[in-house]
Amino acid sequence: VAKLIEGAELGNSDSMTTLSSLFPSDNRRISFGTAGLRSTMKPGPLGMNDLVVLQAAQGIAKYALKTSKTDTPKAVIGYDHRSNPDLNISSLSFAILTALVFKEEGIEPILLDGFAFTPLVPFVLQKTEAIVGIMVTASHNPKQDNGYKVYASDGCQIRSPMDSDISKEIMANLKPWKDYGSVLTELKTRSSDPCLGLSNPELTKTMTNDYFAALKRHGLMTGQASISFTAQSLSPPPTFAYTAMHGIGHPFAERVFSEFGLPAFLPIPAQKEPDRTFPT
Repeated sequence: VAKLIEGAELGNSDSMTTLSSLFPSDNRRISFGTAGLRSTMKPGPLGMNDLVVLQAAQGIAKYALKTSKTDTPKAVIGYDHRSNPDLNISSLSFAILTALVFKEEGIEPILLDGFAFTPLVPFVLQKTEAIVGIMVTASHNPKQDNGYKVYASDGCQIRSPMDSDISKEIMANLKPWKDYGSVLTELKTRSSDPCLGLSNPELTKTMTNDYFAALKRHGLMTGQASISFTAQSLSPPPTFAYTAMHGIGHPFAERVFSEFGLPAFLPIPAQKEPDRTFPT
């Protein structure tokens, strides 16, 4: 933005046009709806960036506390691998900022350690009786996008009129409550951990194990797989191929197959590892 302003002051029409698109004169903002937030990672009120995430987190924290009856409020936060190195922002940085906002408002942040598969957030939310959950991901959107899925205290994604109520709280809390940049700088001097010491690796591991155990308890374990994949089977067992599509799903898909007694699937090597550029 500083470079664009400099260019505009020198009369560069492209800089002026870009600034106008990032900061519209009618004060439009990224809209908050039942899917939370989703937009391109870019500066300005229409993009996913540090300030927009801080403002959203502050509004969500206010809303969650107003609608909660617990004396020990908690919030669950997960993130994936999306990032924009040029702007020094990522799903992880958004998750860390969100954790700092909740902490500032007296809500204990449960920041999941490492890349989280989306259903883990509402699962942990219910297991810990948290009042809100945030998953930082843009799901299937293009690589330049990021998003902010919000879960209510019942483990379901927010729905009307929650979205409009949260939106009002965001608009009432646009000014950052503190200098979060200074807080981040201090944390970075104390920790080399990617989550800056804010995550809970042990709890994350325990909850992930509990998630798969819960799947097996809820009637999905029929025993058909063990019958189908024995030598006595009348037909050869099917072979599965799986692609993570450059996302974070591969290790979790592997575990699903293992837990349910299925033979290992064939991964698509080119798309197996997380890659923020989604090259294929």
